[in-house]
Amino acid sequence: MSSPVFGTEISVLEGTSVTLVCTYLGDKKLKTCWGRGCGFVKCTDPIMEDKSKYKINAEVGRVNLTILKLQPTDRGSYCCRVDVPGFFNDLKQFYSLRVVKGCVRDLLDEVHFLGNNIANQPFTTENASQCRQECTKNYTCQYFTFVDENAGKIVHRNKCFLKASTGHTPEITIQHLQHGTSGYSLRNCSGKVTHSAKKYSLVPEKKNWTEAQEYCRQHYTNLAIIRTEEDWKAIQSSLGDFSGDVWIGLHRSGPTEKWKWSDGEDFMFFNWKEGFGVHAEGHDCVLSISSHWQPVTCAALSQYMCQRVHHGNGTTEKVYELMQEPKTQQDAVTDCRKINGGELASICNQKEQEAFDEVTTGKTWIGLQQKNKLWNWSNGEPFQQWEHTMGGGNCVQLNSDRKWTPKDCSSQSIFLCYGGKLNHVRVLSN
Repeated sequence: MSSPVFGTEISVLEGTSVTLVCTYLGDKKLKTCWGRGCGFVKCTDPIMEDKSKYKINAEVGRVNLTILKLQPTDRGSYCCRVDVPGFFNDLKQFYSLRVVKGCVRDLLDEVHFLGNNIANQPFTTENASQCRQECTKNYTCQYFTFVDENAGKIVHRNKCFLKASTGHTPEITIQHLQHGTSGYSLRNCSGKVTHSAKKYSLVPEKKNWTEAQEYCRQHYTNLAIIRTEEDWKAIQSSLGDFSGDVWIGLHRSGPTEKWKWSDGEDFMFFNWKEGFGVHAEGHDCVLSISSHWQPVTCAALSQYMCQRVHHGNGTTEKVYELMQEPKTQQDAVTDCRKINGGELASICNQKEQEAFDEVTTGKTWIGLQQKNKLWNWSNGEPFQQWEHTMGGGNCVQLNSDRKWTPKDCSSQSIFLCYGGKLNHVRVLSN
């Protein structure tokens, strides 16, 4: 039997069709099922073939599920179960789907996008980001797969495969590939970045923060991360009427260290140009220059970037718009707020920096300001719900008032995980 795939995360474009591949070794056709979960002995919430929505193609060694015309309600977990003779031998393969609009910046690890190669020979590139650049430059490329230097076949190492479906709208077939990274062309992403809300689960077991994180990584994706208003709405929905304290994934290694999320990303993203991370007197505002930030005097004149943020259907979309008339930083803040209720741009992660760079060159104001020895965005990002009287701990709980409160990491508490639940399975080889 092939190894199980636990929680392969993929982002798929809304309105397109996707085929999820489930494979097993052997020369006999085995009983299989697809469901939103695999259960202990059979698929839970099983998916039945429906020509208008689902197609299931089963043959020896393979059973594929095709989902047509993807909508936001299709996001979540999918599981293929292969009934292998004997006790506890069944093979389970899991996918976690995110359904997103036309701009998808995610690089999907250990994912292979099957499809038609549009180039006679694959490109040699250093990494998946360079492969995505090649795809974006090629008008016919819809998506790509990059195979890294650790691939089994030497001829495939560091190779970039540019791909397209036969129709105008991508029809994507997805398979697990250990040394593959896949993604989409960014040509529809100019100045846009979309974040999808996460799925959260409350775990009613008391653990310290480290134990809670380990549990979430084993059974879900990680301890809860909250980056947008849509994430916050999803958390509120998951908690319902529950009013106790719960761990979330925000922590720091010491009282003077940075707050970080459980996936390793900083709570506050900083992208300083080398040598400019320390505040200099009088340089209280920030320009983005060639993909990095530099503090300058707020009275300088420069072009500026406005942003508009749209919430809805479980997603947050940020759209950047360049304003080329030179202004001071404060005048730029004022002008952006006059434009459909916009704000001077914030850049909260690398995805947003890439979207920002797509619509500007040269020196451009962003909304980062130095006040009271702290850097803050003029629009209040990133999303946060700190308790006004913060404690002195290094791990964060969501308290009964739905506020973030630092606590001692050794305290025992129930906790919130995010991601689809993973059902662990024992697989025997032939």
